[in-house]
Amino acid sequence: MTLAADEPAAGPWRVAPLSDLVAVLLGASGLLVGWLRIIAIDGRSRSGKTMLAERLRTAVPGAEVVHTDDIAWWHSRFGWCDLIIDGVLETLHGGQSVHYQPPAWRSHGRAGHIDVPAKAPVVIIEGVGAARRELTHLLDAGGREVLRSLTLAEPTTIARRSARARALLGPRVGKALGVASVRPPRPVVEDDPRTDTRAAAAHIIGILCVTASQGATVKELRAATGMTRERLEAAYEYLLEQPPLGLAVQRQRDDLFLVSAAEVAPSIERHLGNPRSAPLSNAALQVLAIVAYKQPITRAGIDRIRGSTSDGALDTLLVRGLVKFDQRRLLVTTRAFLDLACLRDLADLPPLPDLAASDQLNDVSVLTDFS
Repeated sequence: MTLAADEPAAGPWRVAPLSDLVAVLLGASGLLVGWLRIIAIDGRSRSGKTMLAERLRTAVPGAEVVHTDDIAWWHSRFGWCDLIIDGVLETLHGGQSVHYQPPAWRSHGRAGHIDVPAKAPVVIIEGVGAARRELTHLLDAGGREVLRSLTLAEPTTIARRSARARALLGPRVGKALGVASVRPPRPVVEDDPRTDTRAAAAHIIGILCVTASQGATVKELRAATGMTRERLEAAYEYLLEQPPLGLAVQRQRDDLFLVSAAEVAPSIERHLGNPRSAPLSNAALQVLAIVAYKQPITRAGIDRIRGSTSDGALDTLLVRGLVKFDQRRLLVTTRAFLDLACLRDLADLPPLPDLAASDQLNDVSVLTDFS
């Protein structure tokens, strides 16, 4: 690992299966001892922290992840300690469930809360500064693993050992498995993403996978892969035509995200136990249609098109996170709108010829199924 000039050396490091790290968290018996363990995953930006946190969450039943980026959103890059202490850590240490909305979420129209059930056996605090000195007294010293200065490739080597690999340690079982049928090799894309569209698409999927809910901008994808804007757009079109099974690439202007495909949404909702939200009113659907097709737009512009005030309907859409104010205080749609409408891109909106010819929007039937 190449360290920056001001970075202290740490170590010694060793490559280990993910199961070893889980064993440290759960104890040698593999069973939780009944007290909350708060683990910090810290490290430099783009070091693979989010990916490692998600893998640990998947490996430890009931584990929860809190991202410091969500705490710091529209607040301060580093001045968020008081927020996570008051809103998350002290609440957990008090034996209570967390249902916390950082103040910047309210002031900037971001819907939702950070939720962590009190019964969560392990809570993972992930992000740059997660293990900073101000928080250490609230992190679990017995089960905490502070992972620093990981390169992007290193978390992928901390792999869960498969049942086959464990069995191969025994010569008799290994010999028996050796004569069994072997799966065909996994397809590998070896071409240069700068010159090959299929390879470019594969690299985009890889980057979006490790960035999780944060996604990546066109600029960030180009910087990581070295591809031109034209190659990236061609790769994006390729992914629209041939998306990965169960997944889709969603785009909001120059921000790209890897999301679950619309056809698997019912199974995901059942798994997460998400209740179906109340249907939107006709007024809210009408306002949503106006914002979707005329964005960016002002409140006054919406009222002028509808011929009446839209405050109540607009407030509903803001609370649900379907629309938001951009930096110029103009209204635009959000990723939540794309999810609700099962759209990959705003370009997928069905055409409304009458809307192009007139400012009057009388027919919102195209959006009635969104609720």
